[in-house]
Amino acid sequence: MIQSVFQTLGSRMSVAGLNFLLVVLCARWFGAEGMGKINLLKTELALLVLVAGFCGTSSLAYLASRFPLRYLYQAAIGGAVLLAMAGTVLLFLYNPGLPESFFVILPMLVFLLTMVQIQQGLLLGAGELNGHNLTGIVLAASQLMFVYWMVPGDSSQLSEDYARALRFSYSLTLIFSLVWLLKVWNTGTQNSLFESTKALYAYGFRAQLSNLVHFFNYRLTFYFLEYFSGNASLGKFALGVSIAEAVWLISQSIATVQYMKVSRADNPEETIIPTIRFAWMSLGLAGLAVGGILILPESFFVRIFSEDFRESVPVLYWLFPGILAQSFSTQLAHYFSGRGMYGVNLWGSLIGVGMNAILGWLLIPYLGIQGAAITASVAYVVIMIWQSLMFKRISGASWRVFRPFTGWK
Repeated sequence: MIQSVFQTLGSRMSVAGLNFLLVVLCARWFGAEGMGKINLLKTELALLVLVAGFCGTSSLAYLASRFPLRYLYQAAIGGAVLLAMAGTVLLFLYNPGLPESFFVILPMLVFLLTMVQIQQGLLLGAGELNGHNLTGIVLAASQLMFVYWMVPGDSSQLSEDYARALRFSYSLTLIFSLVWLLKVWNTGTQNSLFESTKALYAYGFRAQLSNLVHFFNYRLTFYFLEYFSGNASLGKFALGVSIAEAVWLISQSIATVQYMKVSRADNPEETIIPTIRFAWMSLGLAGLAVGGILILPESFFVRIFSEDFRESVPVLYWLFPGILAQSFSTQLAHYFSGRGMYGVNLWGSLIGVGMNAILGWLLIPYLGIQGAAITASVAYVVIMIWQSLMFKRISGASWRVFRPFTGWK
């Protein structure tokens, strides 16, 4: 398992490096205002992909070893098409100011990215970890490549040009992951298409509802900032969040392998101590990563990203507690998901959204990006406390299990 963790961590660090280069490119070419526009586009796209994910995306890794993979794939495609179109229509009703071209581009992007996630989920559930990891690298590399080639630095239609670059990136990644998926196409148990579809949507709805709510833990502050302070403040805050998300790739790498093991385990009790062990590993590595970033001088960030983003550096200090809390709780969340207990994560996400809504409304109008960072950190810490309490209750473990280095020999 340790070898799989480090292989996945290596691939995720490659993704982080490529995403970092993309952030640098966009920051230097488009400035804080442009970064704000790009992050609003990506936020709306992520929200639509979550809506489309109600086709069962989040439960595919859990179900892949329990149902025929080809039937799960067929069932997921049909739902992805319908939900991608429905979500885009709802977005236009909610935000009629979007460019008309997005009425065609957005559902296409949503469908393509949802299909990539479907294929990644099936690869993970089938134990094809290399294919899952390489797909993530291709996605990050192709985004950087097509944005560099297709989006001019003086673009007058930045959102539209960026969306077109994403279309090519997603298409290439879809083809790549499909080649890997064909290797495990005939795996899974013998069940009918009807049984597979029923299970997919039953589990998928609960899992995706949790993910949709958790999305607002990440992005609700974006909407508050855009509303109270404008795109420039959003762009500065988004840069700090992008660095935090790069650190979170460490915990996500560990959690990916852990989820695969928990979902395929015959005896859930065997996964209790490894879950806590990797939670502390995740927190420790995240602490080292953020600590290394914070000791860098402010001039270093200004030199890389431009003077526009000088205010982004203090954001990381206020996000630091939240980064650690999220790194720890990610392992607990994947433990619950691996056991099909999506309701636990849903309630944790609802609690986090409540904290974001209350504190965001109170702090952001007066403290700006600092208030947004404090809001996010408090929400992540509260979620970690909730998930720790639920982990103890469900697993039946004592508090001694939560000690660092538990289970290490």
